Amino acid sequence: MKKFTPLYLLCFIFLFISCSEDDSTEEENRNANKELIIGKWEFTQMVWDDGTEREYECDEAPHSLNFYNNGEVVRQYCGNGDAEGEYLITGDILELEHEGAYSGTVRMRAEIESINSGEMVLDVEEGYVHGGAITIYLEKAN
Repeated sequence: MKKFTPLYLLCFIFLFISCSEDDSTEEENRNANKELIIGKWEFTQMVWDDGTEREYECDEAPHSLNFYNNGEVVRQYCGNGDAEGEYLITGDILELEHEGAYSGTVRMRAEIESINSGEMVLDVEEGYVHGGAITIYLEKAN
């Protein structure tokens, strides 16, 4: 029976090492999301869960979200007013709240499906002013 003890110990060590590597990768992804989101993101398209699509083309200023590293966000409505609020990123979840230029308080909770230095895709499940599940495509402004 004593011969199996080192085998069990070895298995436990491998399990512990593999879990700690996953945790550090997850932590790196969280930090990357927080860093990559800083800046101005322009809406390019919204797709509802029923397949309805809307592309954003504004005459004056783009429809955008501007994220600051202090947790503040400013939403610009195609040159028709700004809405200021706050955001929080927890893992791949983005939560934001701001006073809408037209619709009172807007709360949004979205999964960050993908983000890099030029593009971001958000899957909005709840709390968005238009209702229903929506996928929002954004591009980083220059």
